[in-house]
Amino acid sequence: MGCFRRITDRLSVISFAARPFAARPGPSRVVAALGEALRRQVRSLMLPAVLFLFAAYFGWQVTQGSRGLHAYAERKREEKAALAELAAAKTDLAVWQRRVAALRGDHLDLDVLDERVRAMLNLSRPTDIIVPYGPGQKLF
Repeated sequence: MGCFRRITDRLSVISFAARPFAARPGPSRVVAALGEALRRQVRSLMLPAVLFLFAAYFGWQVTQGSRGLHAYAERKREEKAALAELAAAKTDLAVWQRRVAALRGDHLDLDVLDERVRAMLNLSRPTDIIVPYGPGQKLF
């Protein structure tokens, strides 16, 4: 209500100050003057509104966008999972490299091969001494 009061006060000062009481303009001129004053007010608010929308858009992109803070946190979680998977793969690789190295021709130990065959076939000689390994201490 205050905005329209200021506009009408301006109109009364501008349009009626130089005219006598009897020569007041008709309603169409008052409406045109009000429209022009309203148009000026809207134009003066246009630039701040556009700048606010730009700032709001970039603020949204900083937090929610594809390169924003939430996406950054998600990438960090994925990186941590990938590093854990890489560590598991490296330990698995070390186990397989040790197994392959034990079976090479220049490094082949017949006792180890005999032991491995007996373990896989679940056979043993009556004179064999069986030493069980713990779950984390397997040779192969």
